[in-house]
Amino acid sequence: MAALKPQTRKWTRAEYYRMADLGWFGVGPHHDRKVGEKSGRVGMGVASHPSHSSVLAQLTHTARQATDSLRAVTRAHAATATAVLSASR
Repeated sequence: MAALKPQTRKWTRAEYYRMADLGWFGVGPHHDRKVGEKSGRVGMGVASHPSHSSVLAQLTHTARQATDSLRAVTRAHAATATAVLSASR
């Protein structure tokens, strides 16, 4: 019985360029990068800053908090709330 050869196929052009981009051949934009290393300005082991949008979504505007507290809860407090609002403007 003849020895079995491992199945090999030729790389497609896209695969070849992808491997070159990843630095497999010592050429390409990332040839000096270690495996698993990402590009960025932050050093290894240092977490990047979270986006501002996630923090801003949790905060409410201070003016909105003040107006909410001055809103009339019942009809009895409506006159007081209106007087305070008109005096503050």
